[in-house]
Amino acid sequence: MATPQANTWFSSRRNLLVKNVIRDFMSSCALFNQKKGSSFHDSADYDWLDRWIGNSSEKGPLWQLKDNCHLLWKDADPASQPSCFLFDWLVGATFHEAMKLKESTYLVSRYEPTFAKAMVGSHGIGDGTSKCQLFFQHTKEDIKTIIGRMDCLFETAVEQLVEILRLERDNPILLRYLIESPDECDALWGDRGGADYLLSVMFPQGLDQAYCHAGESYLEGGWYAEARVAFEKALEINGNCSEARRGLEVLEKRLKELTTQMTFGANLHPEERPQC
Repeated sequence: MATPQANTWFSSRRNLLVKNVIRDFMSSCALFNQKKGSSFHDSADYDWLDRWIGNSSEKGPLWQLKDNCHLLWKDADPASQPSCFLFDWLVGATFHEAMKLKESTYLVSRYEPTFAKAMVGSHGIGDGTSKCQLFFQHTKEDIKTIIGRMDCLFETAVEQLVEILRLERDNPILLRYLIESPDECDALWGDRGGADYLLSVMFPQGLDQAYCHAGESYLEGGWYAEARVAFEKALEINGNCSEARRGLEVLEKRLKELTTQMTFGANLHPEERPQC
């Protein structure tokens, strides 16, 4: 049973964990889409899988994604949180398929070339030769099957992720990440509109509201340049957006206050200036 301290730690970092899981999933899915056309028969493919998956002592990006996803949603109720429950299961299933792919790739890349060299100029070892050749053939067929299953799992997880975004509209860290990462969003949802599509899922009442929420978050964190860009983007989308106009007014007031404080501090005698 989790302690109150552990619950407090998790609650204070949940928004960041959700953002990191979604970021890492998008990265892993895009990487897989780039590699899924490979044969996964040679050592270069195995080396890539080894780095991507890792091992228990040095976990790779996919392993870390699986662990963090389970940390977030291992207790998700399939009845009340179906998308979270399914997403966690899909990521876990993808990880286990990737482990099978890594093993099969190792068998083919490591042993088939050696076997072929050993058979050159020899009369083979009776029925064992044909059986070994059949083994490598079946393993290559398994690799194709595994890649197909992983492709299906990733595609299904992408759809569940969209549903999760509907639940995370109040996560400012995630919202800022989506706005700041258009290329990553385009890699998976470019045909639907990329980042704007995802933001519209989170804010169906209008994209201007997404940028207003982001602007308020930037403003609260002291990222004034980013806040201005977000509010101005909201007004570009909807010139009548009152929230964006109020946000810019607050921003200008905040900047004037900072300018006044800096000017006041600069005019003080060094001994009178506040010590940091």
